[in-house]
Amino acid sequence: MKTVMNTMLTDKKVSSSAQWPAYYYFDPQDWKGSSEAWLMINEGTMADKILEEMDTVFQVLNDNHLLNEKL
Repeated sequence: MKTVMNTMLTDKKVSSSAQWPAYYYFDPQDWKGSSEAWLMINEGTMADKILEEMDTVFQVLNDNHLLNEKL
């Protein structure tokens, strides 16, 4: 999963851990030194940003047959 996401999402730095097969951080990342993320929450745009990122991840995983229909 990490390899596919690194290949398909070239603008992201995808990592993995024992708990997560693949993850990355998206902007804004500086929650302590910048008010940008907090302003996005207040304006209602942070949820849109998160959903946009998740749609992208879902499409990459789906296109590469990495989603299992059985949960």
